[in-house]
Amino acid sequence: MAAFTPNQSDIRSLIALTKSIQTLTSQYFAALTSAAPTPSLAQTSSWSAASSSATSSRAVTSQTSPQEAPPLLPILRDAASLLKAHTTRLSLLLINNPYTPSAISSVLRDIANTALPTMIGAVDLAGGISRSPDPKTREEASRTAPVGSNQPTAEPIPRVLLLEVRARVRRVLREVDALLADVINGAEQELSRAWDNTTKSNASSACTEALNISTGAEAAIRDCLASTGVLWEACDALVELEKVGLVGLVVKRAEEWRELIKDAAVELKEWADDVEEEEDEGIVADDFGSNAEGVDEIFDTPNKFPRNDHQLRMQLERSIKKIKMVGMLYEALTKRRLMSFPPSAQHPSAQGESHRCLRTLDALMDILKALPDTVDELAGAFYELDRERAELMLSKCCDDARGAADLVRTSWRGDEDQFTAWSRMWNNALQA
Repeated sequence: MAAFTPNQSDIRSLIALTKSIQTLTSQYFAALTSAAPTPSLAQTSSWSAASSSATSSRAVTSQTSPQEAPPLLPILRDAASLLKAHTTRLSLLLINNPYTPSAISSVLRDIANTALPTMIGAVDLAGGISRSPDPKTREEASRTAPVGSNQPTAEPIPRVLLLEVRARVRRVLREVDALLADVINGAEQELSRAWDNTTKSNASSACTEALNISTGAEAAIRDCLASTGVLWEACDALVELEKVGLVGLVVKRAEEWRELIKDAAVELKEWADDVEEEEDEGIVADDFGSNAEGVDEIFDTPNKFPRNDHQLRMQLERSIKKIKMVGMLYEALTKRRLMSFPPSAQHPSAQGESHRCLRTLDALMDILKALPDTVDELAGAFYELDRERAELMLSKCCDDARGAADLVRTSWRGDEDQFTAWSRMWNNALQA
């Protein structure tokens, strides 16, 4: 029985469709990377007589009040799950015989018309796609919008969550683009095989087809499976974000930043302790009598802790102590403030005090994110033996840490609690 050979016209149409979706994906990616405008979702209408995403969008809008945007994370979860299902279908069509360009094209249209526009639309509604580089300008525009406007307002979510959403959606788009490249590669191989079958004798065509399968098909299948697996992971990351939620995300980030600060303190201590270890091993300049100065020059490196600089050692020990206290602040903030962030402030219709909580959380996370960089600069100043800069960075680190504590000195409801009393003691110890 003769092997099934797909129509060359169908393969060319598949290649053209895939390239057009790649272009759209690139535009989506650019919109999430910079302040570039979102590509119009109407661009996908040419690939399908009726876009199911438009129907879904109208259904969501009809169930949502005019001034309330639909929740971001559940939409992204559903879109990621849908994309993963489409990707599974697509990979099965790509690795199994017979090769059917029409079926592959149908799945690609589903991806372009449903999952991807839904993801980008959700991020756009949440304010994740900026048309103005200045966030204050966007806030002013939303505040002065007409009361009777039917345009959904952006869902009030903290920057830390919005940036995470943008990053994870960008990863999905990047992996979709990689899978589309595999689709084009496979289609071009099938097109070449189909061309050979029409221009050569039956015997020659059979030999050529067998050779192509043995040399190119296995590699294409491996690439397709690898791209599919990575895309699945990216989709799972979006689904996980909905499960973790805002509180889980900010707690995770705070713990990561605390570990960076902890590591910096350990490295600084080890840097100073290296000299004592050498002395314990017997490599000390006093053993060389009058040649001690020359020995110091041999064994001391430019960024090595000076062996006899007691003032610098005292400054370093004081800095390490304060860095550890900053790490303690992260633990207290995580337990008493981040984990207790009110669920009411995370609702799309949150207003008033809830908006204040969101702005406070944004400011707090900005400080917590910047502190590890300040500690790194402090460590760098010590490694360069720059005492003045080290003292300046230590002062900045302590000031920023106090600012974080003062920002949430009271609970999210404005009441004094255990953290309020603890922060006073911590502040006094930090100033000592």
